[in-house]
Amino acid sequence: MVFASFEFMWLFLPFVLVIYYALCKTRWARLPFAFLVGASLFYYAFWNYKYLAIILVSILGNFVMSAWIQHALSVRHRLILTVAGIGANVAALCYYKYTDFFLQTVNQVAGTSIPLPHIVLPIGISFFTFQQIAFLVDCYKGAVKERNFLSYCLFICFFPQLVAGPIVHHSEMMPQFSHGEARTFNGLNFYRGMTLLFWGLGKKVIIADSLAPFIKLVFDVEAMKGNIECLTAWLGSLAYTFQLYLDFSGYSDMAIGLGLLFNIRLPQNFLSPYTSLNIQDFWRRWHVTLSRWLMAYIYIPLGGNRSGLARTLVNLFLTFLIGGIWHGAGWTFVLWGVMHGSALVIHRLWKLWIGNRKEAVSFAKARVFSCWLATFLFINTAWVMFRAKSVTCAMHMYTSMCGVQCSVNVKDFVVAVWKRLFCGGFAMGIASRLGVGDCGIANVSLVLFGTTLVTFGFWKLYDTSSYRERIQPHWACTGFALVLYAVSYILIGEV
Repeated sequence: MVFASFEFMWLFLPFVLVIYYALCKTRWARLPFAFLVGASLFYYAFWNYKYLAIILVSILGNFVMSAWIQHALSVRHRLILTVAGIGANVAALCYYKYTDFFLQTVNQVAGTSIPLPHIVLPIGISFFTFQQIAFLVDCYKGAVKERNFLSYCLFICFFPQLVAGPIVHHSEMMPQFSHGEARTFNGLNFYRGMTLLFWGLGKKVIIADSLAPFIKLVFDVEAMKGNIECLTAWLGSLAYTFQLYLDFSGYSDMAIGLGLLFNIRLPQNFLSPYTSLNIQDFWRRWHVTLSRWLMAYIYIPLGGNRSGLARTLVNLFLTFLIGGIWHGAGWTFVLWGVMHGSALVIHRLWKLWIGNRKEAVSFAKARVFSCWLATFLFINTAWVMFRAKSVTCAMHMYTSMCGVQCSVNVKDFVVAVWKRLFCGGFAMGIASRLGVGDCGIANVSLVLFGTTLVTFGFWKLYDTSSYRERIQPHWACTGFALVLYAVSYILIGEV
């Protein structure tokens, strides 16, 4: 079950909200939370009930391990238990996520023919595994103490953030459930939550999903034998750059909105990342909860910036190499991590060089546009590797983007961009989703309209973590959200 589905929007969510607040009026304080745990497990099992056992075993095992860590008599014992718990989590994640990739690599390198088990990846395992690793480390540090199994279950499997984040810490979510506000219906929070839910739904269903067919066509370079026009390759890469952002940030907006329906404030996950002026700033704005996890639980334990410049650069590179591997099992993800790790190393060296050139500071304002453009072009180029089905496909895209396989003069390029982006129109993009228009050019037109509107037009609304408090009941805000929902409702049944 996904958020953008009729089953969730019209059956699951209304039922859970009504029963939850009804149970909040009873004298049993933990009954509403027990119901939320049961509803969240049902939400997870709806995808495939066979994998419910995996998350239950993971929750039980980590809870027992955390109890042992909290009751350990010495720092050495706590450390051993923590390392063992982290190792068990990483081993489970590697088994489900990387077994096929590892065996396939062995077959290619050693010339063997080991059969691949084709293990299906349980949905959300990357997110709830990272969340539980963070909890074990926080228990080791003495930062959290959780001895109630029901509360721990709710912390891990609260359905708004279960399968795609945000990755939350125990200390920022569970105290909210302990507060009386979580058991009292709040009209303003409900309004803000529904508004964010509809906004996120619109970003994903109307724009991101409409771009998907064109992106699939462009990135299927094997079927096209690598013969992609330069302009088409760039439009495809830009379309994916914005589709990925709108899809993921839309899903995060829906998760945050759903949390507000229960008076739970989940952390903001995207802070207008495509307005960043350097790669470090981008990672402070993109998938914020993952970035802070990588910093807190990989970069700092590796030594951070405490052991000199060379070690700092190595730690930065390794952190984002691991981040790339976490995103998926394939050499494209490894190379994507290498690209971002290398970019952060270069940026760190660049900052040191600029810092020693005081005369360059006076030109800071003049460099703003070039800094943004360089950062955005790198991010867009790196996403090609992230999206490609193989390294070979990525190389075909890169050569096409460099104009190796075609020649386009300036006049033809300008005319083509005008026709494909401006003349298509947003209405044609929606028409193509409904099967009454041309799919190719119309879908590409959404690159300009939708992404400019959401990515840059509303950036001031999203530039702080307190953005949700800025949402106030207003006819324009309500009308915009309802229009987004109405259009999304029409398109939500599309595959």
